[in-house]
Amino acid sequence: MLFTERVDGQFHIYTAAIPAPDGRPGFVATLIIKRKSDTGVDEPEAFRDVALTDDFIWSDEQQALQCALRMAHDIIEREPERLMTG
Repeated sequence: MLFTERVDGQFHIYTAAIPAPDGRPGFVATLIIKRKSDTGVDEPEAFRDVALTDDFIWSDEQQALQCALRMAHDIIEREPERLMTG
């Protein structure tokens, strides 16, 4: 399993490539976006998807991780207002 943490403006991005479910070979991409808080503790979750791209399976962990990161930046760019509410 690979995991990354990044900051994009007002958001923390957590991405992972985890083993595919049901014993299938390969990896799925997961993504969590949290709003940055002043304290950095208990940041509100703005977005979560543990099976990005409809459970598409990559044979390479790095490819799954890069897909999740691209999707995170795309979501932040397209929908920052939605991520800041709730």
